[in-house]
Amino acid sequence: MEPTTALGNTQTDQHDLVREIETGLLSDSPSISPKFLYDPLGSHLFTAITLIPEYYPTNTEKDIFSRFEQQITDAMGVGGTLIDLGAGNCEKAESFFNSLKPKNYLAVDFSIEYLEDATAKLAGKYPQINVQCMSMDFSKKIQIPESIPETDRVFFYPGSSIGNFLTSEALHLLCQIKDQAKGGGLLFGVDLMKEDSILKLAYDDPLKSNSCL
Repeated sequence: MEPTTALGNTQTDQHDLVREIETGLLSDSPSISPKFLYDPLGSHLFTAITLIPEYYPTNTEKDIFSRFEQQITDAMGVGGTLIDLGAGNCEKAESFFNSLKPKNYLAVDFSIEYLEDATAKLAGKYPQINVQCMSMDFSKKIQIPESIPETDRVFFYPGSSIGNFLTSEALHLLCQIKDQAKGGGLLFGVDLMKEDSILKLAYDDPLKSNSCL
């Protein structure tokens, strides 16, 4: 089964994104949203970063998923619809496929090219699952397509990426998820407070520093 791709970025959306970048860079305190780093190259680079020993979140999360897989499965339910926000290479969601046995899987991310490649592989490995993917800027608005059943929805948002949002933005996102879950659930990851030295090694690792010399 080939994944059905619902493109989320219309031409109007592209203009909005350009304006967002311009506004951020021309402000008194120039900034740019992390989402703009995740083109196909940036997505591959981030996957590589998660493999270095200094980047602790990945291995910590894997350990949590492994140790508490049954409890997570019991809480999320079996045979429903899994909606993966910031899916990336989809490996985290895939680690639950055998236990959750979802009927539908929707991968959502900013970079559609990277996502299409990942979901095409999943569709080949799991023909019993209705695998779909879509590009969406869910920092603005979450809109799940009609092709995804409204019953038994569980949103999956691991990786502590919610920390990229301001408090007001995070609350807005969570409210949207609640609305789109249609009575379903949410499993998401939040990192705990860390020493500055640990964070600096994770996000400014020696391998990157040496490659810049």
